[in-house]
Amino acid sequence: ISNGLDVTGNITVTANITAAKLLSSQSSGSAGLSFADGVEINLGTSDDLQLYHEGGYSIIKDVNDNPINIQTDGEIKLAKDGNAETYARFIPDGAVELYHDNSKKFETNSDGLKIYHSGFNYIESHNDMEVHINAYTGGATENMAKFKPNGAVELYHNHSKKFETVSYGTLTTGESRADNF
Repeated sequence: ISNGLDVTGNITVTANITAAKLLSSQSSGSAGLSFADGVEINLGTSDDLQLYHEGGYSIIKDVNDNPINIQTDGEIKLAKDGNAETYARFIPDGAVELYHDNSKKFETNSDGLKIYHSGFNYIESHNDMEVHINAYTGGATENMAKFKPNGAVELYHNHSKKFETVSYGTLTTGESRADNF
């Protein structure tokens, strides 16, 4: 067929189809190609990229150890059908966010990263590799501990620094008690 083929019904093919271009222009209903379970869509001269569905799962596979690139100028979001639950977000020029049961547990930001626990407590790392462990209580962030590279470790009680390491030892603010020495 040199000038193309227009079909208004269904075509059933039991052999291979080799095509440079395959188009669907249906204006209503479901347009596109439908394949049974276990049928692979192979792309590339050497069938490098494979797409297929097996009963309970779907596969996107590159068979030559090549990277699979997902490219967009917008956000990439992995979510449950209908966006009912977010799994991960990749925001252009911004954060990477990971979720568990639709609750954010990990994010990168311009200062480093945050790891969330119970939705309110979090661990935060800054550009200078300083690590903070904080709690979010009563509408405010409360310091619990700070770990500074090549420097101090600071421990807080009720948002007040009580203990820190310094170059010559330790500093304690307030009363210190010990059961035995």
